[in-house]
Amino acid sequence: MAIDKKNQKLTYQPGDRSTMNYDIHDSKKFYINTTAKAASSWCAEKFGESEPLQFHISTMKLNDQFNDNPSELVSNVLKDWDSLLKGKSCKKDFIFLIRNPLEKLVTGFIQDVLLKELHNDSISSLLFQEFVIGLGYSKYETEQFCQYYNWQYHAEDREGYVENFPDVDIFGKDDIFLPMYYHIMETMVDHWANDLPRFINSFNTNHKQSNLIFILKLLNFSPEKMDTSKIRIIDLNRQNLGNTLKSLYGIKLDSDKVHARTSKFKHLIYLAFKKHLPLINTVLSTELTIYSEIINKIYPHEMYASKNKKNMLDYIYSDEEFLNEEEIPLESGNQKFIEPLDYKILQRQFILKTNKIQTKLRQITKSIKDEGDGSLESVLKEMEKKKESDNASSLVSQYLV
Repeated sequence: MAIDKKNQKLTYQPGDRSTMNYDIHDSKKFYINTTAKAASSWCAEKFGESEPLQFHISTMKLNDQFNDNPSELVSNVLKDWDSLLKGKSCKKDFIFLIRNPLEKLVTGFIQDVLLKELHNDSISSLLFQEFVIGLGYSKYETEQFCQYYNWQYHAEDREGYVENFPDVDIFGKDDIFLPMYYHIMETMVDHWANDLPRFINSFNTNHKQSNLIFILKLLNFSPEKMDTSKIRIIDLNRQNLGNTLKSLYGIKLDSDKVHARTSKFKHLIYLAFKKHLPLINTVLSTELTIYSEIINKIYPHEMYASKNKKNMLDYIYSDEEFLNEEEIPLESGNQKFIEPLDYKILQRQFILKTNKIQTKLRQITKSIKDEGDGSLESVLKEMEKKKESDNASSLVSQYLV
């Protein structure tokens, strides 16, 4: 029986914004507080297991009832944080990590939604194949796509590239499967973003949760006696975390990211979200404004001016380094930090990240249209014929030698 969506009651579950949960890691000179999609895996690899802690946003106090049987780490953190609030001495710094909320939402969607609904076993599933056929692809096109991403169909040297579907950066010979792959990913994004109750109830949960209200209060509305000199806010988009810790605290560690998504995959998901930016900007408008205010205070745009660059700390990205790290086209000079950050600039930067992959997508789509009269199946069959012909020629050559 079909569900009557017109008469279906929409329910929304507001999240609790009165507290902020962190995972805290311990080091000799600092505590580092992380959230999901904010270097949590990196910190776990470098500093070991974390302990969960909860801050009350109104009082800035730690919830001492959050851990039933507090470990030595939790007990020390509770004591040191209480000392900071009262303006007393504390040997260790408290480091809090933040990240661009637009990126956090998209990467959180990948972790919480996409990779739960699509995974390596999906490509051998008949249900997934029916889903793809339902998008308008022939049985042949669907089978070829699924076989390509199934490591069992390939030599051992290909296995490492396809064992993490859909987090891949290869799309067949001459990227022939790129439009089909994107269509599937786009459909997954559309299903989530267009289901408003589901979207609104989950956009600030799990890996997508924001910690920016708490950070803003730390910066601008901290308790009067609080020793803020022991507080460090690090934006992961503006500076390298590993290099920062090495420079400030003299510790030796590998600053490379862990569990980093492939560039093409991530930007294809960004592109799929592009059409939903009006909705995202609506629900994230407060977060984007808060993030802009935080960035403008910690990284004022004046510090990037040519005359001031010589005084910049080497672990903070210059404007050119930022564009390179964020994979924003370097020729987009209007993206350099010549004005305070706001949500319009954040949105523009997000869109610019999709330009390269969108151009590639259009090229492949046009190629399929020109070479196969719009039919992917025709192109695939022609490629298969050429492959068989090349193999036959190679075999003949071996006999002639």
